[in-house]
Amino acid sequence: FIPCTPFGVMKMLEEAGEWERAASLQERLCRLEGGGQAIWAHLLANHARGLSDAPEGAEAVARRDAGALAALAEPEVELDFGGGAGRDELRQRLAGTRGEELWRALAALPPLGCAVQGGELVLPWFFAQDLGSDDAYDRMLVTGADLSLRAEPRDNATVVARLSWTLVEPLGGYDAEARFQHVRVADEQGGASLTGFVETANLRSPIDYRLVAARDGEGWRITAFIAGD
Repeated sequence: FIPCTPFGVMKMLEEAGEWERAASLQERLCRLEGGGQAIWAHLLANHARGLSDAPEGAEAVARRDAGALAALAEPEVELDFGGGAGRDELRQRLAGTRGEELWRALAALPPLGCAVQGGELVLPWFFAQDLGSDDAYDRMLVTGADLSLRAEPRDNATVVARLSWTLVEPLGGYDAEARFQHVRVADEQGGASLTGFVETANLRSPIDYRLVAARDGEGWRITAFIAGD
C-alpha cells in the first residue's frame, strides 16, 4: 500500500517506469522541500530560506567561491571512495587542477532536480531511483523527456524513437567530444533493441557526480559530493 500523497503518487510513477511524470512531480516536491536551485541558496546562506529568484548558492557556484562552498559542507564530507574527505580537501580540489571539472559538475546538478531519500536531498534526482540496470558503468541515461533517437548523427536525420529518461548502451565506445553518440536502447519486454544516435549533451552517466545534503541545527549541510560507485 502506498499512501495517496504526492510522494506516494511519485513512488507509483517511478515503479511504473513513468519517468517523465515522476520527474515533473519530483521537481515540484523538491521545490517545496528546498531543492533544485533553492538548495544552493539554503547551503550558501547557511539556513533554509525557501525558493529565491536569484539563489545565492547558484551565484556562488558561478563565482567559483571554493571557501563559501566548503564552509557549508560537513567536516568529513565524502569526496571519493578512496578515503578522500573533509572541508579542506574539498576546498583544495575546487581550487586545484581539477577545479574546472568540479565546478562544471556542480553547476550541472540543480537543473537535474533532486530526490528526497531517507531525510536527505540527493542531486540529481535520478540517482536515488532504481533505473533497472546492474551495469551502471556501461550505460548512459537520457536526461530529458521526448528526446530524439536519430537514424544518423545529424540534426535533420530521421527520428527512430522518442526517449524519456531512458538507459542506453554506447556502441563502439563513448566519445565525450563528439556531437552525437551511437547507442542501443534495450527493449524492456525482451523484444528487438533499437539503435540510433543521441546528442551527447542529453546523456549522462548514472553514477556521475552527485551531491547529498542533510539538515542540521543550522540548515543544510553537504554530506557528499562524489562520483563513481
